[in-house]
Amino acid sequence: MKNTNIKIEKAAGTGFCFGVRRAITALEKVAGEQGMIETLGAVVHNQQVLQRLAELGVGVAGTIDDVKGNTVAIGAHGVGRMSPQKSADDI
Repeated sequence: MKNTNIKIEKAAGTGFCFGVRRAITALEKVAGEQGMIETLGAVVHNQQVLQRLAELGVGVAGTIDDVKGNTVAIGAHGVGRMSPQKSADDI
């Protein structure tokens, strides 16, 4: 038997947490100043936000080998261990 009396309410204050807002703001600033920045992995899972950031010059690199530019942002959760051939000094 299905419950047809379900009520769904949307919270008034939805959005990103402080850390995500701070990361997006930092990426926007750097992109505005330098024209291009890449993130190692997506900074958020929201495709609309990623598209907007891409329009500002923020790209997403899947791996260190995918990095094309000189500036890379690494998320707060970090990245896995890099091979000795590809260290942060190499990018």
